Order: sequence, then structure tokens, then C-alpha cells
Amino acid sequence: RLLAATLCLMREAPDDPRLSYYAAACPPHHFCEHMAWWREGGEAARVAANSVSYRRVARMRREVVEEGTAFAEAGFSFTPPPPWDSLIPQGGDMFLWVKLLLQTRAVETDQGHVLPPCVCLANHRSVGESAKVCVADGEVRLVATVAL
Repeated sequence: RLLAATLCLMREAPDDPRLSYYAAACPPHHFCEHMAWWREGGEAARVAANSVSYRRVARMRREVVEEGTAFAEAGFSFTPPPPWDSLIPQGGDMFLWVKLLLQTRAVETDQGHVLPPCVCLANHRSVGESAKVCVADGEVRLVATVAL
């Protein structure tokens, strides 16, 4: 649902402040080096073809392509509207960027996944979560799980 909601927002309100925030915090061009962005058969993909991590990412990319095709068949358009058309790198894929955005920025709550601006940036710790997101009374709260 979050994926569909994000795609709808991009199509219907491309200048929404939440989208502007995510374009700044997690710009599409930052994913250009991500293995998921590599085209199968391209030079980088050929070099890494035998690695376990590349095979895993290539499988994930094929699944994303299938999912994107299903969304397109359901009527979703992935042609980036302005100003997004200038943000998605040449040959890039709007659907893939949204998937990577959600994988790296969405947080799980007891009411499902949400994409709250700024909260995603506060939960980085190499040995486990330092905070959890709680949704109550229409508010999103970041609650520390360790003494800060």
C-alpha cells in the first residue's frame, strides 16, 4: 500500500513537500551505483556476475520489474513528471527508485509501514535499533529504545 500511495502522490502532486524532502534526503542519482540499478549484461553486471550478492540483487531486480509491469498493467504510469523527470538519472527507473526509497527509508509501526520525514534519519545504529516509531492519535512519534 505504501508503494502505491507513494507512486500516486508522485503522479498527482509531484511538488508535495514530502516528496521534495525524500528527493533531497535520498536522491535518485545516489542509487546509480547500487547493483539493482545495473542493467543485466552491462559491464558492471558482467564483472560481478559470479558474486552471490550480485545474483541476489539481480533476482530482486527481476522481481521489481515484474511488480512494475503489474502496476503498469493496473494503470500506474512510471514516466517521471516534472520536476522528477530531471531527478531520475538517464535510463533510470522511477518504480525502482521508489522501491529502493521504501527499502531504505520506510519504518515499520504497529499500524503498518510509514514513510515519515526525518524519522528515518534518526534510527541508525550498527548494533540494533536505537528508536522505534509509534503511531498514536494521528501522530508519529519517535521513541528511544536506549538511553540517549
